[in-house]
This record gives sequence, C-alpha cells and structure tokens, in this order.
Amino acid sequence: PQLGRERLSLASLMDHTPGTRQWRNVEHLKTFLSGIGKSADEVEQEVFERTERGRAAVAENHSRLAALLRDTGIVLASHDDTVPAHVAMAQDAGCTISEFPTTMDAARAAHAAGLTTIGGAPNVVRGGSHSGGVAMKDLAAAGLLDALASDYVPASLLQGALALTRQGIALPQAMALVTARPARMAGLEDRGRLEIGLRADLLRFRLDGETPVVREVFVEGARVF
Repeated sequence: PQLGRERLSLASLMDHTPGTRQWRNVEHLKTFLSGIGKSADEVEQEVFERTERGRAAVAENHSRLAALLRDTGIVLASHDDTVPAHVAMAQDAGCTISEFPTTMDAARAAHAAGLTTIGGAPNVVRGGSHSGGVAMKDLAAAGLLDALASDYVPASLLQGALALTRQGIALPQAMALVTARPARMAGLEDRGRLEIGLRADLLRFRLDGETPVVREVFVEGARVF
C-alpha cells in the first residue's frame, strides 16, 4: 500500500530467520531473547516459530518483493549480508546497498560488487554488535564502511561519527558517514553537504568530555531548536 508515495524512497530486504544472517549463531538469539525477559520455554518456542516461518516464506517473499520494487526507482538495500552468496542475491535483486553486513567477508564482497555499505552507529558506540556480528569500527578501519544508520538509537549517529575520530579517522570523513554519504546513497541529493543551493540542514554541538551535546538545529536554514 505504500508504493507510489513520495516519501518512500528506500526499502530494505530483511531475513531474521534463526540460523542465518544476523542470527546465524542461534545461541546469540537465545541469549538476546532471554535478556528481554523470556523464559527458557518461551525462548525455545519463539526460535522454533521463527525458523518455521522463515523456511515457509522467506525465499518466495524475497523474490516477490524484489520484483515488485525493482523498477519503481526506490533504492533497494540487502539486510544483514553474512556471506558472499548473500551479496550475490542482493545484486540479483537489484540492491545497491549492503545494510549492516555482519562479517568482514560480506563487506568485502559488497565493495567488490560495487555495493555501498551501511553500518549501525550503536555498534560503533558500544564497540561491537549485540548479536555477534563484525564491529563497525573494524569495517571503518578497513575502508569498508560507507555510512552509518541510527538503527535503534537516534543519538548514536553523532556519537558514532565522533567515536570513529578517536580511532584515527579524520573528522570530515567521519561526519560524511552520517551526512553526505547516506544522503547520496538514498538519492537525496539536496542535502548532506554544505553547498550553495542545498537545504542548509545544520547541527551545532559542543563536547562534554567525549559526549556531544546538541545546542542548535537548523532545517532548510531555519532554526528549529
């Protein structure tokens, strides 16, 4: 029902079936589910149900969604690529982005195939993945990280970019991971850079130790905070 809406410009093809991609190590999933308060029996039941749903639906749904979206002009991303075969699937589906690659091998394969990569900024802030995947700081150090996404912590974008500067990445390059690069990847060419004629979305912040504190926000040149 969202197709054709102006605000829909990017879609991500996801598969969270236990035993593959993000949850290729099922024990990590069980630990995660236990950590959010599920009993041992509830954990086993949920893993079983997720596995059965994935086996029944993922392959068909992946193909159908890719075919539905391929010619719409919507930017397509592939989520949690873990092995080069996942990157090949992404290429076949028409994806141009590998979103949250979970291994160094997948990130290398994505770059070799001409896909850009997005990592989770919370992964950078906490120093690694909560589900056992590759650390985004390691992808950045290897030159395999093209952008950061806020994922489940919006404030982590600025925190993550600044954290990368502390491991030797220049400030302009680190800030581009949360401004110019993701804007370009999503086809939003009117923002993300300081240039005449663009939107003039600006953020002013100060540092309290290593923590950024936002002081002013401008949207299209107008102060909104």
